[in-house]
Amino acid sequence: TQKRIREVMETGRHEFEWVHQRLDGEEFWTQVTCSILPHAERNIMIMSWRDLTEQKAAEAARDDLFAETSDLIQSIDANGRILYANRSWLETLGYTKTDLPGLNIFQIIHPDCREQCMVTFKQLMQGETPGLTNATFITKDGRTIEVEGNLNSKMVNGVMASTRGIFRNITQRKQAETALRKTVVKLSQSNTELERFAYVASHDLQEPLRAISGCVQLLERDYREKLDARASELIGHTVEGVDRMHRLINDLLSYSRLVKTQAALKPVDLHALLAGAQRNLEAAIAESAAVIDCDDLPTVHGDPTQLTQLFQNLLGNAIKFRGTQPPVIHVFAERQPGFWQIGVRDNGIGIDQQYFKRIFDLFQRLHTRDVYPGTGLGLSICQKIVRAHGGEIWVESTVGQGATFFF
Repeated sequence: TQKRIREVMETGRHEFEWVHQRLDGEEFWTQVTCSILPHAERNIMIMSWRDLTEQKAAEAARDDLFAETSDLIQSIDANGRILYANRSWLETLGYTKTDLPGLNIFQIIHPDCREQCMVTFKQLMQGETPGLTNATFITKDGRTIEVEGNLNSKMVNGVMASTRGIFRNITQRKQAETALRKTVVKLSQSNTELERFAYVASHDLQEPLRAISGCVQLLERDYREKLDARASELIGHTVEGVDRMHRLINDLLSYSRLVKTQAALKPVDLHALLAGAQRNLEAAIAESAAVIDCDDLPTVHGDPTQLTQLFQNLLGNAIKFRGTQPPVIHVFAERQPGFWQIGVRDNGIGIDQQYFKRIFDLFQRLHTRDVYPGTGLGLSICQKIVRAHGGEIWVESTVGQGATFFF
């Protein structure tokens, strides 16, 4: 009591809550307001009490309601003073109920976000309801926590009396997001380095291959009459191996050059791209007597060069893996919610279900090279192109009854 009186004498006015006792011994809470009234002879202290019994009962009910929630709940007045904080708020920030009197919300808001919080507070004072609010709180021991939540204000006669905030501690989520961003950056850098390495390595491998091919061709031209059948056969194997290596390196170069970028995407007519792919395969189409038709194809956002290569690889596979009949290839499109689904159907030899996923892996071949030539990179390139456009590619097939590639 003496401490409170000294505070009144020093400041001229003081408010505090106090426990009183009735004549029958029952205790009850009151709000005490003390002020000093100057007088000619001596100062007069005026004290008033307000019974807080009903208010304290309401607060106790509220505390019971909010006690078990993990959300951080607070109530502050128009000056930013914290009127109420639930148990989760207190435990998370390291305070106790006795710390709340005199504690201002801006004391616990990190300086980096204090300006934005002031803007939000002004909105509340005008009766507005801001959207989802993010902030950084400072705990009693100096740590920082990230929170997000919603705020609303209680207006009395057009003036904000108090505001309530319900927040959630998202510190771990923010830390995970930061770690993920760092991982993505490192992964992107690693992919860039790998792509650069693949490009440089593939480019540098071309030189010794050209030298080998040139030497073998000179050997065959200058010494053809002196070579026996076995030597000519070995030269043929060497030339064939060099050609295969050239194709493999070129496919590796194509694969390494595929970059996932949204900047290159623009509206492209799939009809025009399919026609371009067919022109690139004119010789193979004529040699196999392939028939290619299509339904109406849409205009989509994509990289025209990559999507042309996608069609070319799928058409080329359909021609390569044909059965005893000439290839019949049908390209179609189906509108799905939010995207287009494209299909390339053929009447070829088909694919066993156990290989549906494996065929998209790098260098995976289901047949020997002497039966079906190739590098095993064609469908890997297709998958990388489709995924660079935010899609997926898969196959449906029955052995001996053709295959349909969807993307």
